[in-house]
Amino acid sequence: MKKIFSLLAIFAIAVTLSSCDKDEPETSFKTDFAPADTYVYTVNSQSGDVSLADGCSVSLKFDSNGNASVKMDAVNLGGGVMVWIDCPDEKWTIDTKTGARSIVIPQTPARTAGYTVATVTNLTIKCLDRAIDGAYLPALQITMTVDNQYNVRVIQRSMVAFGETSVTTKRTGDVFTTKDTYYGILLDRINMTADVIIRNAKFAANMPAQTRLTVPDVPVTLTATGYTLSAASVVPIAPNGSPRPEYEVTDLTATGVYGGRLDLSFTVAGAFDLSARLSEDGIIGNN
Repeated sequence: MKKIFSLLAIFAIAVTLSSCDKDEPETSFKTDFAPADTYVYTVNSQSGDVSLADGCSVSLKFDSNGNASVKMDAVNLGGGVMVWIDCPDEKWTIDTKTGARSIVIPQTPARTAGYTVATVTNLTIKCLDRAIDGAYLPALQITMTVDNQYNVRVIQRSMVAFGETSVTTKRTGDVFTTKDTYYGILLDRINMTADVIIRNAKFAANMPAQTRLTVPDVPVTLTATGYTLSAASVVPIAPNGSPRPEYEVTDLTATGVYGGRLDLSFTVAGAFDLSARLSEDGIIGNN
């Protein structure tokens, strides 16, 4: 968690000042996500179908007076259904649990590709500001229901999760735990695979940490709440692209809930059993 730093303190101070002195200048902040950054995950409540479509653009604007605007273009719900959302006059707050900037819109109209009107309900947007290894990498969570039929999540193609990793040495039974190891999940919708990226990988107390190991092309299955990962055996890849067979990963399984938990387990080199309880904000509850 030492690698995550919240940018929200600036906003908290600005909001406090603006509420006390109306002469203080307004500050503003904008966060944009391109279609290449996102996927649209949809559960059709009538048919039960689950789809993962190419992403949409998302533009979020905030100011220190608590005002916000939301614009989402070409949200692909699958089956040829697409909507455009433009909410220029909304309010934002800070989520007390995670520190994310939060916008909740109970109901709003949306335009479809045929220029008819759809009804969007319970549009909830959370944007967690994070700086990871010196780069600004916000975590985006968007949920909504369209026409009481489509339960929609806009998710990031590349997700980063933090929490606690526990590793058991099979030979001795020794258990090593760490919060320094964190994980990336890079989804590939076309091939329905994911790269699992392990940062600061360490499997025993006296073992030096590996900067990055990538477990490539793990098969992905969509579920009603997120996704599962499963692979019998994969050879990780080092940052320079070379294979690392000495760290062979076997029996990898993972269950991810969008906007919630990621539970991950696998065996390394036949010698270390690893399990990790993770989330995008590093808070591990019952979600």
